[in-house]
Amino acid sequence: MADFFNLFAKAVVRANLDKVEQAAAFLWWAEQRDRKPSASIPEVCAYFAEARLPKPNSTRLDNDFRKSKLVSRANGTRFRLSHKGLEWGAELFGVFATDETVEAERTANSVVSDIDLTRCPYISDGDLADARKMAELHVALFSLENSVRRHIEKILTASLGDTWWDQAASAPMKRKEQERRANEAQNKWIPSRSTYGPLYSLDWPDLATLIRKYEDLFRASIGDINFLHRFIDLGNLRNVVAHNGVIDEPMQFRRVELAIHDWIKQVG
Repeated sequence: MADFFNLFAKAVVRANLDKVEQAAAFLWWAEQRDRKPSASIPEVCAYFAEARLPKPNSTRLDNDFRKSKLVSRANGTRFRLSHKGLEWGAELFGVFATDETVEAERTANSVVSDIDLTRCPYISDGDLADARKMAELHVALFSLENSVRRHIEKILTASLGDTWWDQAASAPMKRKEQERRANEAQNKWIPSRSTYGPLYSLDWPDLATLIRKYEDLFRASIGDINFLHRFIDLGNLRNVVAHNGVIDEPMQFRRVELAIHDWIKQVG
């Protein structure tokens, strides 16, 4: 459980949340993982300590919790997440609701630790350092891309109903999804993307196309649709990462960080 909490704490840091949002994230952990119906300010501060993050001022946090739409008072001096807070937490940290995440992390780590990659022909120590650096960027882009997918599905389902895919997808999108689903059915050893839904068979630019097509539906949550320009621009970086390329410029990492931060602020 400690390893799992450490992974969660890293996700909280990567999400670029303010102090109150971090505290709300730990409330989410308390409810979803520790099965506590509520938590006191000292208990929330204890999570900060366990995550090795600076603890908030208790009095200020108590006042901020009273004002936050993510948090509601349980009783006395104890707090819990509001309905909005639960939705917010599920969207940001839903993957931590089960132990599958930590098992996947252990599996990935064991692949690296069980193989002496320094013996791999033509691969230098510098190559391995680049690989580890790009792995972090992959986690960030993976989170952003799949968060966008889930938001699109949520908005279109709410507005168009269960047949949203038939109504919203263009003919090329449907053809792409059908071809990739057929390929997965033929090659059963390949992990299936389509089991998660049709959007997982689409590419980065397709997601932006769907949002633009239904701009009126997404404006309430995304606001300025010009926000998509930054998302589209990241597509080229995403392709470099997906094809095992290397990005050296720190500014490119910063672009990804800012895009995720803005996405969380816009939608979260």
